Amino acid sequence: MYIFKVRKLYRYCKNFIFFILIILCFNYSSFNNNLYANDSNQLKRGISQTLTLAFFLMVDKVNSPLQSLATLFNGSGRVAADEFEKTIRFLRGYNLEIFPDSMGFITQSVSDSCMNVSECWVVAYSTDKFGVLRPGSDISRFPPLLKTVNWAVSEENQLIVGPPFHGENGKVYSYYALTVRNTRQFGVVVSIIEYDKIYKKMLTELGLDHIAINLEMKLKTKDGYTKAKKVINNQDYLSDNYYKVEEFKIHNVVYFITWNPVKVN
Repeated sequence: MYIFKVRKLYRYCKNFIFFILIILCFNYSSFNNNLYANDSNQLKRGISQTLTLAFFLMVDKVNSPLQSLATLFNGSGRVAADEFEKTIRFLRGYNLEIFPDSMGFITQSVSDSCMNVSECWVVAYSTDKFGVLRPGSDISRFPPLLKTVNWAVSEENQLIVGPPFHGENGKVYSYYALTVRNTRQFGVVVSIIEYDKIYKKMLTELGLDHIAINLEMKLKTKDGYTKAKKVINNQDYLSDNYYKVEEFKIHNVVYFITWNPVKVN
């Protein structure tokens, strides 16, 4: 009960911050049609930083159920399937605006056919009924998820962002993962997010419609970072009037984000 009270207070604080951002961005939106004629670098930088913070507050909002789910597993002797489902319903009730497309608990397989322990992971519980995260699914068949899980295991208690991949709808997704451990269970809780959905939800909440995002990400490796991978690539923007490229880091990944005012015909 104490944990959920703390979560509730945390959520209210984040909503308050987001409300302040909405006020700031509404002030911006009143003249966003004329931004392409404004040469003030200081103004551009301020708007860019505000939009970037708003976007990643939305990302954090999507991931808060994953962190709560990890808290449940780490604080229990064992989490059963029905308890998992009840917790998901509870968390969904507090995150009606935006919620991960699917969430699951993945544990190591004890099958005799398992030849490589690091690749023997199966989905134990999940909100997904038919996709990659459906219960009983062997995740070795989907490299982005397997890589995310193994990465999380190698860096316990760290929020890990998996490599971007394209879904059937052409949109780009990532898995987010956290290791969990209690007296009877060890595994990884994961959620999947769609970047474009977060971007569009942010625009809706801030009342903006003439701003385009270009988002890239680099994944951390032993030798540094990978080459930048495109996550959202909008072509209909004023290339000669883009805002400063902003960086945002989460443990194993760095995002590069550029905001561009779209000229209204």
